[in-house]
Amino acid sequence: MRIVTAAASAVLVVAVAACGSSKPAPPAHSAAAACRDFQNWYLAQPSGNLASGKDAGTLTNAVHEAPSGGLYSDMNTLQSDVDSTETAGSSLAQPEEDMTVSAAYQVEQDCQSVNPSS
Repeated sequence: MRIVTAAASAVLVVAVAACGSSKPAPPAHSAAAACRDFQNWYLAQPSGNLASGKDAGTLTNAVHEAPSGGLYSDMNTLQSDVDSTETAGSSLAQPEEDMTVSAAYQVEQDCQSVNPSS
């Protein structure tokens, strides 16, 4: 009986250790999902004001969903531009507006290249 109890305890320890050591799967990176969130964020901006701060979480999600590479880099640049403008608390000066619009345009181009049917 002692051998069976010891064996059962050993199996239980191994099973618990195996369950405890498994890490959750990292989030899947999907260009399609990132581009969909970018489009939703863009369309939510009132009168095309990219610095409105509206639906900022959707832009953040887009950046996190983007696979590494050009799309991620361009989305990250766009988010940084938008965040900088939001922090300033004023409407965009022309150079900042041009930079933010340019970054959004580049993300749109990236999305078109990874999903030409969109």
